[in-house]
Amino acid sequence: MDNYSNFCFLPPIPSPTTGEKELPQTCLMLDHPTLGIHYTCHNKLQKDGFCREKTSKSGALVKICGCNSDDFCNYSYWPDKIPRELQMSRPLESSLSIHLIFSFYVLYVMSLLYILEYVPKRERDIIKVPDLRY
Repeated sequence: MDNYSNFCFLPPIPSPTTGEKELPQTCLMLDHPTLGIHYTCHNKLQKDGFCREKTSKSGALVKICGCNSDDFCNYSYWPDKIPRELQMSRPLESSLSIHLIFSFYVLYVMSLLYILEYVPKRERDIIKVPDLRY
């Protein structure tokens, strides 16, 4: 288990100011569009696995999920039933493919520039590379 599991489920302790026992708390997982996932405790109990959306003070739409079970915070399922970790890796995979395509494009352009610069004109005519110089 990671550091997030059950960190809200400590036994109630007396409050230092009033001496009364604090209310039981629930672990909440907050998914902010720019700040990412954060965990917090709150005394407003929320059903395990139940998610709702609230607008933050900054106007961002934040997804708030209750996680009372032992493994919800560790292995959370979102509406498409794919673990959050896999959802996070998808943009990375697509950015890697874009990076790879861009690298091949740069390599192609650099090869063309090399041919135009260093291969003599007569040999260029044999290779049939268009002369792009003005």
